[in-house]
Amino acid sequence: MSGSLEKLTLDLKDWNKHVYGNIFTRKRDLLKKFANVQKLRDLFGSLHLNQVDLALRQELESVLYQEELLWKQKVMCDWLKFGDRNIKFFHTRMLQRRKNNHITTIHNSKGN
Repeated sequence: MSGSLEKLTLDLKDWNKHVYGNIFTRKRDLLKKFANVQKLRDLFGSLHLNQVDLALRQELESVLYQEELLWKQKVMCDWLKFGDRNIKFFHTRMLQRRKNNHITTIHNSKGN
């Protein structure tokens, strides 16, 4: 049983590496490409560069979302790992989440 779990772990790590790669490296590379395309677009202003710019923006948004999810998962893992050992830290974190997770208004289909 432990052999199959070890194989699964290796397979999942390999899959993660090939599908997602290192999010921070991808983010850094995309930001460099984005800056270069911005400079070229400002100089030449072609339609093709506008399309490349849009594609890079969308990919960067995706990577930023993945990074956000990664950090949220790490926070939850810390909660599970450390439990009540640092209750003040996690209580503060929970209060911050509660403060941000609220509904300010509800509108019907007419906008009222």
